[in-house]
Amino acid sequence: ATTGEKTDTHVIKNIRLILPRAAEAYDDFLPDSFQGIPVVFEPLLNDIGYRGTISKVQDPCPECIDEETFQFVLDDGTEIYNDGERIITHAISGMGTWSYNKDDKKVTFVAESTFKDKEARIRYNVKGGKGGESPYNQEAYRSTPATIGVKIIENPNPPAGIMITNKMV
Repeated sequence: ATTGEKTDTHVIKNIRLILPRAAEAYDDFLPDSFQGIPVVFEPLLNDIGYRGTISKVQDPCPECIDEETFQFVLDDGTEIYNDGERIITHAISGMGTWSYNKDDKKVTFVAESTFKDKEARIRYNVKGGKGGESPYNQEAYRSTPATIGVKIIENPNPPAGIMITNKMV
């Protein structure tokens, strides 16, 4: 806004612009997990797509999410995907390795041994239109990124440190 020689700058944050009936991805957070144990997420279970003619009233379709279109999205907007492989893997130095399996639709996180008492997070997006249904399979109908996260805590009984102390066993 301007008033004479003065100006005022407004910053708008966290705005979400999407096409009507674009796929919708929702955040997935698991309870605290012990360091040294892989964490498995099923992020597509709460995501939805659509089918049929776009209309004002349209039922969501969870089974319309195309697991082949999953991609990790980094904080800088870089998209990590691999069209030729069944598993997408992304390692983050100091945190661990994230993997998505297109066959079982699961994301696995394996923390580095030094990563504990911290929260691990990564974002992802997907498209609907499973089976090639247009327009939902088009890039413009890709979901906005959702977050997958878990807090990794130190394991009081690490698997390698188990010692049997009962002579009866």
